Amino acid sequence: MPRGPGRRHAHEKRLWALRKNPGFDQDTWLRTAPSGSFAAEVSFRGLPDLVVAQLLFGLQHRCHKGARTEIGNFRALIDRTVRPSGARRLEDVPAPAANSEALTLLNRTRAYAIRACKTPEGEYAKDIWDLMAFGHRGTLDFTVIPQPWLRESAKRWARDYLSRVRSKSTSSHARQHVNGLAKLAETLRARPDSGLDLAVLSRADIENFLNRMSFLEANGRMTTNTRRSYVRMARNVLRQARALGLTRPGGTMAGLPDDFTITRHDVPKAPEPPEEGQDLPPDVTRQLCAHLDLFEDMTCRELRLSVELLMDTGRRPEEICRLELHCLTRDGQGKPVLAYDNWKEQRLRRQMPIHEPTAKLILAQQERVRARFPDEPPSKLVLLPTQSLNLHGDRAVDSNHLSGMHRDWVEALPEFRLDDGTVFDKEKIFPYAYRNSFAQRHADAGVPIEVLSPLMDHDSYESTRCYYRVKKYACAKPSTRSPPCSSTATDSASGERSPPCWTPNEPDWRSGRCRSPSAPAPSPPTSPPEAAPAPAVPLRGMRPLLHRHLLPPRALRLPRRPAAAARAAAVDDRGRRLGPRRGHPVR
Repeated sequence: MPRGPGRRHAHEKRLWALRKNPGFDQDTWLRTAPSGSFAAEVSFRGLPDLVVAQLLFGLQHRCHKGARTEIGNFRALIDRTVRPSGARRLEDVPAPAANSEALTLLNRTRAYAIRACKTPEGEYAKDIWDLMAFGHRGTLDFTVIPQPWLRESAKRWARDYLSRVRSKSTSSHARQHVNGLAKLAETLRARPDSGLDLAVLSRADIENFLNRMSFLEANGRMTTNTRRSYVRMARNVLRQARALGLTRPGGTMAGLPDDFTITRHDVPKAPEPPEEGQDLPPDVTRQLCAHLDLFEDMTCRELRLSVELLMDTGRRPEEICRLELHCLTRDGQGKPVLAYDNWKEQRLRRQMPIHEPTAKLILAQQERVRARFPDEPPSKLVLLPTQSLNLHGDRAVDSNHLSGMHRDWVEALPEFRLDDGTVFDKEKIFPYAYRNSFAQRHADAGVPIEVLSPLMDHDSYESTRCYYRVKKYACAKPSTRSPPCSSTATDSASGERSPPCWTPNEPDWRSGRCRSPSAPAPSPPTSPPEAAPAPAVPLRGMRPLLHRHLLPPRALRLPRRPAAAARAAAVDDRGRRLGPRRGHPVR
């Protein structure tokens, strides 16, 4: 029999044998049989045009990302998974049962192809959002909220929240808010109408929700922090929904009573922060610096440099990992300045003065990046490029990957013993602890709060005030020791690197710029009996008010009015000055 069009010799032999079976469907077999391609050939015959376009687009996107795709794996995916399924689009192709490589290739290719056609408007109509359409990672599930009016209100809130907040934790924060609203929805389901009629809701339903959260906490089904988080998240959504106008006529919450709200007094108070804080003792920091070579051997040069920059600058891990190649500039006096982006608060092009040793580390890394990507424009490169899937040098190391490798490194190190012989818990050593240590080190050195707060890029002094606390050695006799504080300075006794600590000179922090850092200020000694007194911010009502220079400057008083001056100058028959109220003498 002559060979048919598009059929190979192997197909003819197999088809000749299958024709002998009664009930054999030749057309179905021709559509689902393997193509029989060999070498570097992949056949798309018999596949729908949409599936072919999706496969080609996904493959092209993988190549652009720098991923390597084996031709055999791609052919096997088509012949053993896509073609036998008979799917009209790539989303309907079932996952392969026992082929991990084919499953990974199918998921990646399908994700690239599907997300190319996704839009925020299309995702808004669904109950499960792919946050890639909004510029974020992961998914957001609204099916946990059974009430239609509450689910639509949650969608409206989520769309507004995802457009305003642009950080790496935005997806997780959005899921936490939806979960908090889902707990409120579970309470509303206990009503006779299952919470579907929002016009009959009242303050009693809020009280039932709060009592239910307290009951679950008392029975050990949730922690105190979880209870507080659920109540606070539900309050945020309801309050923002009213601000968005959803309670107006025609809105998703139209007719909702005013007393159906969670006040700030309903949210459980946060526990007091621990006295020891989250900063690392100087002994632990010195031991970590002594084992940086091991961390580089376990990972790469980029991850080691990220840890060094975390120690020297006190920036957040995401801010360090996403530094641009040209992140080092000079001020008017020629001093080095680090330019970074505050992704958490969406404040870009922030500037921070750094030391020359830290600047040398950045300059050396810039030379390595240029040598690795000589043909790429410097404006597209990052300072810490990842080692995988990075053909163009524009993909930075991931902060989650840094945290994981940092945990493996810390667990591989010996025990961290302090000067008093106690063993420091390794669970307290993580990348963000370097930022807390940086702030605490400067607060203990006497840096004023009006300088440290902009240096940490905080919105208010309340975020910085937690680092100014009275320690157990605050009243000890000041020590005459002055340990080294430069970012690459070494202790003469141990030969180990010590963390930096300095005070800026004439800063202009409100604009995100600075002039120049002054000489390093001495950091507190490691042994409490000999340590210098730690500055403390006085609380209201405490007397005497010590260390007033650490507080923000008070507003200038207005000049007294003539009547007030006359009252202040009045005296009684005994020559005592009278007070401004009821003529009482001032004692």
